[in-house]
Amino acid sequence: MGSNDLDRIEWHDLPLVALTVTAVGVQLVVSVYDETAGAYVGRGLRLTHPKQLSFQIAGQVLEADLANLEVSTFSYTLSPEGLLTGKIGILVSNAGFWEISVTDAQWQLAEA
Repeated sequence: MGSNDLDRIEWHDLPLVALTVTAVGVQLVVSVYDETAGAYVGRGLRLTHPKQLSFQIAGQVLEADLANLEVSTFSYTLSPEGLLTGKIGILVSNAGFWEISVTDAQWQLAEA
């Protein structure tokens, strides 16, 4: 998928189904409404092998809050080589705000 696919998703008020941190990066699975299908579909955004990866976590979160995660912002740029640099803001119910920042990450957006 190309950068145009990232642009097709409105990265605001977007339900976050899963957030996984691995040895090589991070993956977010979001639930996107597909107007053509008339249903929600899962999309996985993998950000791997970043030059830099950072997390900012604010607020105290209860287990129940984890069922109400949403992507509130996603700003990014793509380098000429196709590497992604950006920030993803995540609202955690009414309990907090998380931010994930990456620099020069390989990325992939696929059905999840």
